Order: sequence, then C-alpha cells, then structure tokens
Amino acid sequence: MVYFKINELTRMFEPFEGTLWDFVRTKVPTRPQLLKSGKMSERELDTLPEVIVDTIKGHGLDPRAYKSLVDTATANMANWYERVYTPVKPFVVKRVWEDFVTTAKEMATSKDRTRNIGRHCDWCEFEPLCRAFWTGGDFEFLMKYEYEPAEYDLDADNR
Repeated sequence: MVYFKINELTRMFEPFEGTLWDFVRTKVPTRPQLLKSGKMSERELDTLPEVIVDTIKGHGLDPRAYKSLVDTATANMANWYERVYTPVKPFVVKRVWEDFVTTAKEMATSKDRTRNIGRHCDWCEFEPLCRAFWTGGDFEFLMKYEYEPAEYDLDADNR
C-alpha cells in the first residue's frame, strides 16, 4: 500500500488500479505413461495439457487420439494457475500510509537501538557474528578464524 501512496505523490506512473497476483503451482506436472501395448495410459493425471501433448509426441503418437486426456487436463488448468486481482481501496492506502509515517517518525526519534536476531537474518553473511555478539559468545574468535579482512572504499557508494 505504501507503493500506491508513493506513486500518488511522485506521479512516476499512471495511477494504479490495484494489484494482480499470478499464483503458479510448484509441483511438477505428471506425465502420462506409455503402456506395453504402445499406447498412452489414459488414466486421469494431475498435469497440464502441454505436458500430455509433448509426451505423446515424444513417443511418436498422435495427440488427436488422446483428445479426452488433453481435455481433462485443460479443464484442470485452474488448479495450476490462479490470478487474483485486488483493487486499490483509498481508505486502506490512507490508513497504511499514516501508520508507515508514524512508525518512521518513531524510529527516527527513538533513542532505543534494540537489535534482534531472527529468521530474517538468514541471508546475511555476518549473522553468526551478530548472534555471537548479542548472546555473549566469542565473536572475536569468529572474526579471527571465520572471516578475512577486506578493503572497502567507503566513498564508492556515494559516486
């Protein structure tokens, strides 16, 4: 919602009408099996039509002979792809923006510099150092034996 307000303030883009989320399953589509008779199994599968056609062609068979299998998979497409549209609700954007500004002001004026370590730290290469420091561990040992000093140009970020 903050993005909607930023766009409204900066006019970088046309006003947003909402968000559009495309959800795609991560399961690998099942491929039909080739039977000993040389035909494809027509057992109902949790798959996509393209996978069925590709598998059938890969075995040198005619996809038209398996129309019912392809049609069933086509009818099952809603289980694989879902599109969700959420329109902008100005009162929600206003409320979230107000909360965002209030929190930013509190952070700017707060003398509290509380640190916490959690799952959000997993990406950081220095997480073990922080964890050792804030839990009373021997972070100097870690620095000496697990990290190598590197040159860093502090002005490079400001160019």
